[in-house]
Amino acid sequence: MLTLQELSDRAEIGDIVARLGYTQDDKDFDGLAALFADRIGFDMPAAAGDPATDITRDELASLARTVLSGFTATQHRACNVLTTVDGDIAHCRAMVDAWHTVPTDPGIADFYTARNNWLLRLERVDGRWLITKWTIVTAAPSDGYQGVYHVAQARAEQDRTSPGEE
Repeated sequence: MLTLQELSDRAEIGDIVARLGYTQDDKDFDGLAALFADRIGFDMPAAAGDPATDITRDELASLARTVLSGFTATQHRACNVLTTVDGDIAHCRAMVDAWHTVPTDPGIADFYTARNNWLLRLERVDGRWLITKWTIVTAAPSDGYQGVYHVAQARAEQDRTSPGEE
């Protein structure tokens, strides 16, 4: 039988998984950074991107801002959260559908849905769970046009370089 502390830890970690999705969807990059330790391992083989790396939480928030700011909307839905806790270290796996949309040219899909697993390593620091490693791996085929990432990135860059309207 699980102890009260184990149940509490699992509930806290489940909330962190939910916040990980919501902060991205709300473009709350400060809130996103607050979920992580000062330095984290980050690996995203699902995107066939850069190799695994150690980055700061501020660098992660900046990367998220670069990737997500240009999207009209995103929705990260996490489910089937499995958590194991061993003292002040926890491992968590969650299935995630990550939907992204941005206006595209006529005839081109304006969305992309990635179906991934988030693999998290967390550490209890000063009584608070923080993510110390985040790996995103492909779990199932995706839908839509993966090029929306490029469209969104160009849109975000245009927004950053365009003079403000008066």
